[in-house]
Amino acid sequence: MLNILVPEKGAPTQDTIARELALSTRTLTRRLAEEGSSFGGLLEQVRMERAERLLLGTALPLSRIASKLGYRDPSSFSRAFKRVTGVAPSARREAGRSST
Repeated sequence: MLNILVPEKGAPTQDTIARELALSTRTLTRRLAEEGSSFGGLLEQVRMERAERLLLGTALPLSRIASKLGYRDPSSFSRAFKRVTGVAPSARREAGRSST
């Protein structure tokens, strides 16, 4: 769902997604909870999937990747990526290069 609705630049708000789905924000929150999910969790999942593709498939600097994914700055992106994956974005990119 979010993968379709998340623009290429920046991150959508829960209100924007709810409006696109013709739901109230509260209904979207409730339905996601019924599925054992949350807006923040889904957004993070989509961001990390896109981050992997951008890190491995482009030569974009981390600052541009952070911006495209909707992070305020590169350090916020790096901290989030490392928290989720256990490795820094630069290390992931380097590992991807050496495995090809």
